[in-house]
Amino acid sequence: GETVWVLGMPMTLEVQEGKGRVRMKGGKLVVKVERMEREVVRAAIIAWLTGLAQKVLVEKVKKFGRMIGAKPVKIEVRDWKRKWGLCRIDRGILRFNWRLVQLPEDLIDYIVVHELVHLKHAGHGKEFWDCMSKILTDYRKRKERLKEWISALLW
Repeated sequence: GETVWVLGMPMTLEVQEGKGRVRMKGGKLVVKVERMEREVVRAAIIAWLTGLAQKVLVEKVKKFGRMIGAKPVKIEVRDWKRKWGLCRIDRGILRFNWRLVQLPEDLIDYIVVHELVHLKHAGHGKEFWDCMSKILTDYRKRKERLKEWISALLW
C-alpha cells in the first residue's frame, strides 16, 4: 500500500508472492517476489527502476544530444544518495542516478540536458547557461522544482 513514484506519477505498491517480476498496472506497481521480505521487495523495485532508468536515459540522451551537438562515449546508471547526475568530461561519460525515474519527465529532461551541456561547457559559466536556455527556455523553473523532489534521493 506504500507509494512509489514512477516518472512523476504516484503508484500504489502491491506485493504478491510469485516469480520475480515488476510491472505497472492501473496505477499500481505490482511486485511479485519469491520471498515476502522487505529487502527482497526493495531490491526488486530498485532493479526494475534501474532498468527503466537505463532505457529512459538512453532515449533522452540521444534526443537532446542531437539538439546540443554532444554525444557521450558512455551512459552509466548509479546508486547515489546526494546527486542526480555527473559528467566526466575527460572521458565523455555521463552518469545518472537511477532515482531520476521517480521524477516527472520534464525534470529528467533538465538533468539530462544539464549533463550533456557539460560535454560542451565544463563549468557553470555564461556559455553553459546560455546553451541550457536555448534547449530548455524554462530551465530556471525546472531547477527550482527539482528541489521539491530531493526526498527521492533518500529512498
